Amino acid sequence: MAFISSAAMKAAVAALLVFAAVSPAARAVAAEAEAKAKAVGGAPSVPAGSLDIAQLGAKGDGKSDSTPMVLKAWKHACEATGQQKIVIPKGNYLTGALDLVGPCKSSIIIRLDGNLLGTGDLNAYKRNWIEIQNVDNLSINGHGTIDGQGALVWNKNECQRSYNCKILPNSLVLDFVTGCTLAGTTNGLRIKSYEDSKSSLKATKFLYQDVTMDNVSYPIIIDQKYCPNNICVKSGASKVAVNDVVFKNIHGTSNTPEAITLNCANNLPCQGVQLINVDIKYNRSDNKTMSVCKNAIGKSIGMAKELACV
Repeated sequence: MAFISSAAMKAAVAALLVFAAVSPAARAVAAEAEAKAKAVGGAPSVPAGSLDIAQLGAKGDGKSDSTPMVLKAWKHACEATGQQKIVIPKGNYLTGALDLVGPCKSSIIIRLDGNLLGTGDLNAYKRNWIEIQNVDNLSINGHGTIDGQGALVWNKNECQRSYNCKILPNSLVLDFVTGCTLAGTTNGLRIKSYEDSKSSLKATKFLYQDVTMDNVSYPIIIDQKYCPNNICVKSGASKVAVNDVVFKNIHGTSNTPEAITLNCANNLPCQGVQLINVDIKYNRSDNKTMSVCKNAIGKSIGMAKELACV
């Protein structure tokens, strides 16, 4: 499966991959999003049922369908108040499509102690695998993984040979999620695009705001030179223009020296990129935090010198 996408960009370009907490309106939340979440909704109420999917009947054998249990845990958490924690315990939990929709009365933590596995049955998906929508104050943490098991379905499309192919489900989509904390994830905020030789496309007006990173690899990336198969152009040329992208109030730590990577096309430089109050530090003592920016035009506000690359 593809890794991450956002609904705001699907109409612009199918080749765009994003992991973001998107806030369409300017909304200030504290950098410590999870700390603030504890105060939302007052004292926590007791949910209508368990938030541990194993207690709801899920089996961590990697074969049994755990979809109903995850959806039930979400419903219980979303309808309660205060801070609620959904637990994915140790084990391998196979699911189909998970539409986790708000607005919720509570702030929600999804604790991944085990692994969520996407089924290889494409009939189980309408659009995406895990899609979280319209939620304030969300935290995803733990030592488990979100594994789309893409290798099970890669042979069911022909995207390596033709752009006119069936798009596989995206693994994780966050739409209109504010005050998001990502802990221990392997990917941060990403825009990746590659050339569609038949058309010129424009991807504009993206806002990534109020996100806390915790030990995230490559927290902020724009990569117009992404080449996932053998039919795209590796020369650095692109027909996808990336304009007016704002990264605002992004804080936390990176487990790679490169906290910001803006790798834009030679022929279509990124325009209007704004880095506002981005404070991400490499969490090792032997190297300094850095930004790597090529062909990116914009401005930096409230940034440390080593990160202010536009």
